[in-house]
Amino acid sequence: MGSNRRSSRVIASSSAATRAVRAAAWAAAKAGDSEALLRVATDPTADDEALAIICPPMNELGRLPMGVALAILEHPQCPGGLADRLSRHPDVVVRLAVIRHRGCGAMAQASLLGDADHAVRAAAREVFAEWTAPGGDTSGGPRTLR
Repeated sequence: MGSNRRSSRVIASSSAATRAVRAAAWAAAKAGDSEALLRVATDPTADDEALAIICPPMNELGRLPMGVALAILEHPQCPGGLADRLSRHPDVVVRLAVIRHRGCGAMAQASLLGDADHAVRAAAREVFAEWTAPGGDTSGGPRTLR
């Protein structure tokens, strides 16, 4: 019985932590405060919803600082949908980071393969060919550029 009480307290406290980080995400997004956005993006208790809150829609990605975008992509809770959205970020460094993201989807791959920047196109061709080549890594695990 003691362990059930402990489990209930852990669940309740994690719910409180989740609510707190989501509230911080909403406040940071509304204010457009770069430092607050980065705090949320690097918070280990942030979940996919908190990360989605701080990532603006595709047509507003230019206002998301590069450091925040990179922190979102590096967060273990970053879903593939956010990586796909960030494939349209105006900064080349962010688009290169999307290529390495484990959840990069087919639409993002197509976008990156046709990117205006030669370095992005070349990296996308190299990495995505590796993922789909016979004997290539199709495990869904983290990807890295060589």
